[in-house]
Amino acid sequence: SRRPASKVSPAPVTAAEPPPVFAACGPMGTRGDHRGEYFPCSDIWDALAALGAQRALRIHPLDFQRLYEVDANVGGCNHPSVQGQQRMAEIARPVVERVLGWSESIT
Repeated sequence: SRRPASKVSPAPVTAAEPPPVFAACGPMGTRGDHRGEYFPCSDIWDALAALGAQRALRIHPLDFQRLYEVDANVGGCNHPSVQGQQRMAEIARPVVERVLGWSESIT
């Protein structure tokens, strides 16, 4: 079922404040992938932390590791299935809402 339309109120961003950067890692090539962990998120998070400190960026990780521990989340050619993509949205939504200061009111 579809959710009713909502009004989203973004948090004010000042000119001195850098925009947030959302950095996703997984599910392919990370923990839980039956093909192996050839793209470890720990390496990505370390590199992003260094870049964020160097460039004064607000980096917020979206961690999709272990998504493939549920077989139904794996689709064709080892990409996320529709169910897997829905799960990724469920994981990302609270992070994005918190960082952007979004609040939802159903009309």
